[in-house]
Amino acid sequence: MIVRRDETGDLLLQSAPDFVLDALQQAADLCESDDPAIRSSLIQDPYEDEKENEQWRRLVGDDLLHLFESRSEIVRTDLGAAALESSKAEEALDDVTWEVRVPIQHLSAWQETLNGASHALFAKYELTGEDTENALALVASPEKLLAVQQIRIYSILLHVLLEAEGYGDPDDIGGPEDFDSPDFDPSESESDE
Repeated sequence: MIVRRDETGDLLLQSAPDFVLDALQQAADLCESDDPAIRSSLIQDPYEDEKENEQWRRLVGDDLLHLFESRSEIVRTDLGAAALESSKAEEALDDVTWEVRVPIQHLSAWQETLNGASHALFAKYELTGEDTENALALVASPEKLLAVQQIRIYSILLHVLLEAEGYGDPDDIGGPEDFDSPDFDPSESESDE
């Protein structure tokens, strides 16, 4: 997959395979889930005191959930406009690729949706940091292994979106000064090692 910026400042995710598009659709679904564990992961407790956390959830919990839902709807709308790129679509499903436009004004919605979806997957599958570091240990649990792979996809894309806004280590590739290059490929960044 290649990420470039067009003349308007929008980001283009080009040559995105089907599995990436599916993972992005699932990210939006996760942020709109009614699963109590997922909803709880989206409004994490900021305080050590449980009474303060209860008050915080009561005062802002519904608003935060609504924010995640509205942000994921923006992502879902952007994904709905994805354009089929591959001319080999009739020949082999493996060759289907997509171009997804991320309007510059939607970057924060994408960032929040990808981050929220990662938290949701951790909660839904009761994942730990060790699970993400040693995914091969999850071979006995295909659902958990798939969730870890989705989290990795979200992390790479989140990294790219943050870099597009100028965040990150200035020594990393793909910083704002390099981002206009049509050859920027996030699979070459350090985040996927």
